Amino acid sequence: EAGDIVLVPFPFTNMSQTKPRPVLILSNIAYNKSSLDFVCCGITSNLNNKDHSILLDPNDMADGTIPKKAG
Repeated sequence: EAGDIVLVPFPFTNMSQTKPRPVLILSNIAYNKSSLDFVCCGITSNLNNKDHSILLDPNDMADGTIPKKAG
C-alpha cells in the first residue's frame, strides 16, 4: 500500500547476488493489485547527496521505526 516501507531484494552490480533493501511504496493499492509491478523509492542512510533527497526522520513513522535519519 502507498506509504508502506518494505524490503525488496536488490541485485548487486554484478547481478551475482541480492541484498534486501528498504523502499517506500509510492503506487496506490488499486495499481498494485492490478499489476505485477509497483512503484517505489529506495531508502538509504547514506546522505552524501542531500540536494535531491527527501529526508525521513524516525519521528516521521506512523508505525515501526527506522534506525536513523534516511532519505
